[in-house]
Amino acid sequence: MSHQIQKTTADGKELSIAWSSTCFGKNLRVSWMIGAVKSLRSFFFPEMLSNPRLVLVQGSLNVVMNQNVTLSCHSDSGSPPVTYTLFNRNWKVFTLKRPDWTPGLFNLTINSASDVGEYKCKAENNISGGGKYSNSLNFTLIEPISKPVLSSPTSQAKKGQNVTLSCLSENGSLPITYIFFKGRQSISPALKMQKREAAVIFLFINSSSDFGTYKCRAENSFRNNTKYSNSFNFTLAAEERSHSQPLIISLGLILLLFVIGFALAIPFFIIPSYKAKKFKSTRSSTGLTSTMNAEEPENYVIYTEIARKTRAGVQAAQRSPETRLIPAATDERPTGKQALTKHPRGPEHFFQRAAAWLPAAAPALEGFA
Repeated sequence: MSHQIQKTTADGKELSIAWSSTCFGKNLRVSWMIGAVKSLRSFFFPEMLSNPRLVLVQGSLNVVMNQNVTLSCHSDSGSPPVTYTLFNRNWKVFTLKRPDWTPGLFNLTINSASDVGEYKCKAENNISGGGKYSNSLNFTLIEPISKPVLSSPTSQAKKGQNVTLSCLSENGSLPITYIFFKGRQSISPALKMQKREAAVIFLFINSSSDFGTYKCRAENSFRNNTKYSNSFNFTLAAEERSHSQPLIISLGLILLLFVIGFALAIPFFIIPSYKAKKFKSTRSSTGLTSTMNAEEPENYVIYTEIARKTRAGVQAAQRSPETRLIPAATDERPTGKQALTKHPRGPEHFFQRAAAWLPAAAPALEGFA
């Protein structure tokens, strides 16, 4: 059982005496606490406060949002009453007044990033000048890390080449620990980064088995917050691939050029040659020949009539309306062995008219044979 007596003297000073008693059956033990002795001593002989001690009672220094913590500030010596003040980075947070030697307890809730940082407390009594300050406690806000990104300056490699892998988590409280994996096997020790920078490892590509799947893992002091990165694969460089591939590519290009050349030759060479052969065959079947004048349009072709017997035979063929193909010359006689004219409608019109007048002119031509 605890007991306490408080008295006020004539000059306004308060006297506080506290003790505790414990009863064990019939025996009554009364033990005076040290506080009673201190109270008498501080009353008759006031003393200055010692530097208080700031202690974390509940919670941890690594905190998350909306976490509750409790701090205790206490001076081991000094005359009460004592006033305790809590500071966060030189900003006053709370003030408590204790009439005895009980510590000042401060309950805090971490609501934002401004609630973390350095905390101190100050103890003051009636005879202390500027008060005494305690040790400092630093709270660190823990944020969950984001998914790390695994990358490399090059995605292609060849045997005997050195390559690098980088792993970085953009968000999350420091420090962050990184570990690299190939498949499910760890290939690096734990790399603890105190700054926001990537963890880097160096690899030597020695065989085809080194072209596997790589990953990295990141974690910090936030509980149950381990994140794995994306997968990364090195591919074999072009010069290390099969030697037959350049040959296949070359043959494919040659074949493509041949097809393009053939397609371009069709309108310029093959079609004109085919038309020329077809026209020559048709001309031979009708008994007429034609020559192309390079200086005139294609529609103007010089036709030569194969009627060399006599002028009378030609004129007799021209008198018939069905067999008139070429206008008769009344005043002038044809010179040479060929009677020439220009027909503007082309070879199709000629063959149609020729098919009409040749049967009618045949009896007239037989008399001059």
